[in-house]
Amino acid sequence: MTGMGGSGLETGNSLITDAFGTLMLHQLLVVFSLFLLGSLVWMLLGPKFPATSALPAEPRGRAILRYGLGILWILDAYLQTQASMPLGLPDGVLRPSATTSPSWVQHLVNHGALIWQRQPIHTAVAVIWIQLGIGLWLIVAKRGWMSRLGAMASIAWALSIWSAGTGFGAIFASGSSLLFGSPGSSFVYAIASSFLVVPMTKWSSERFTIRSVKVLGGFFVAMGVLQAWPGRGTWAGFDRHHQPAGQIVAMATTMAQTPQPHVVSSIVSSFATLAGDAPVLVNALFVVAMVVTGAGLLVASKRSLNVALVVGLVFCAVTWIFVEDFGFFGGVGTDPNTMPVLALLLVGLVLGVTRRPAGMTEGEEAREGLGGLVAIVFGSVSALIVVLGAIPLAQASVSTAVDPLLAQAINTPPQTVHFAGLPFTLTDQRGHTVTSASLKGKVVALTFLDPVCVSDCPTIAREMAATDALLGTDAQRVALVAINANPAYNSVAISQSFTEENGLGGRANWYFLTGDLPQLQRLWAFYDVQTSNSPAGAMTSHNDITYLLDTHGTVRLVFASTPGNTGILHASYSAFLAEQLRNLW
Repeated sequence: MTGMGGSGLETGNSLITDAFGTLMLHQLLVVFSLFLLGSLVWMLLGPKFPATSALPAEPRGRAILRYGLGILWILDAYLQTQASMPLGLPDGVLRPSATTSPSWVQHLVNHGALIWQRQPIHTAVAVIWIQLGIGLWLIVAKRGWMSRLGAMASIAWALSIWSAGTGFGAIFASGSSLLFGSPGSSFVYAIASSFLVVPMTKWSSERFTIRSVKVLGGFFVAMGVLQAWPGRGTWAGFDRHHQPAGQIVAMATTMAQTPQPHVVSSIVSSFATLAGDAPVLVNALFVVAMVVTGAGLLVASKRSLNVALVVGLVFCAVTWIFVEDFGFFGGVGTDPNTMPVLALLLVGLVLGVTRRPAGMTEGEEAREGLGGLVAIVFGSVSALIVVLGAIPLAQASVSTAVDPLLAQAINTPPQTVHFAGLPFTLTDQRGHTVTSASLKGKVVALTFLDPVCVSDCPTIAREMAATDALLGTDAQRVALVAINANPAYNSVAISQSFTEENGLGGRANWYFLTGDLPQLQRLWAFYDVQTSNSPAGAMTSHNDITYLLDTHGTVRLVFASTPGNTGILHASYSAFLAEQLRNLW
């Protein structure tokens, strides 16, 4: 019986995942159509558009950053297509990212999680198109303002993820470390993208490229000092009970338990054992690797940069595999974590120094304009794909509406029926006689509630009130009817008390009906309401069920109405009920 307790949603709920896949497929057709249109424009304008082959080649370091970031954004978009994303991301990724952060950070992340939870399907699909669009934009727009606009979009989206999605990469949390992803992959995405915004003439400047690698070098040294700082748990391993006591072994042990291929979990688990048995050696190697990488970048000679590049890439690879566990397993992995993009930034900036191109003149930079026909056409297509995701995401962020599909997911979809409702003569909470005939001409939502229940019934009643508010002026066309489901507590006074306590006292179209026990039992049997008395209590356990009747008194729809265990699910129930009532006018 569901009348005595709430329920939640599993991340793999088939109704949600099917709707997610369907919406994604439908919008994929829009994306495909945009590329077909772009290809047609490119073919028509190609012969008339001036070539850009005479312009200087793109600097090697910039090209590495541009293509690498584009590929990473596309990979992130692919990871967002995982079936568990709509329901699993808020509590599986967003809120845990800010668990040990200050309350203001948790509040910001919770706000982002609520936006996602209210509209999980549309929000999850929107993120796919934003990230796919940015990735394609960076790849196709090689030069000019179109390329810079794509980089700006990358920065804006990365920073929004960094703040509202990851709690600023946990930099305000205790125990933050580069090994564990701080300052956050999205922050590094934004930094890397900023090097695509600057004019390409900067990549010919020794001052700019040297300063860039030195700033990155200072970052590595600072992270190494933070990792070596005593008292932060980085030098500890197993405790005397052979339980993880140090940060590194705890992180690796946790990541090894993530759902993933057995061979990967075995590798990470073995490293966790090593980190627990030899914590000083393991942490010292990480500290040395970060400091050596940073020092090589700070010296910025050709030899030191090569050493820094090799050591830095090895550090990133080892950390990515053994500590971050690749970052994308578990069903709700949103990106491959910090190390791949940090390695990309390292390669791009080092090549910016060692493969610095000949100086580009201001005139050559100016002639690049938007960056050529391919950049203009397919960059515009990519921008439209971003807009395809950005518009519904913006709407979700300013709206408090909740997807009514959540209520169906928790209760299974409604069943269409067609039979005459059972005639009755009962008494409402005001002491007035109400008959089934008196309700004809209105659409009726009929449910069964226990007036002394303290779990689902009050929630359903409050959502009836919320439904009435959602209907607005149309509420006068609807009757919200509850029939008493408790054989012992069925007085008018109790019905009135329940009505007032749950905010329905001022609702003229609300009727909490009761009568003598034979009348009630006849209705329970007809509408398949299964009741049983609770031992040592006044409550009656019963199934939560709602019937919708049209204006002629014909039952047209029946559905389970368990309101769920969160405010989001409660609001979804009222949104669903209002939607279905409107369909019967």
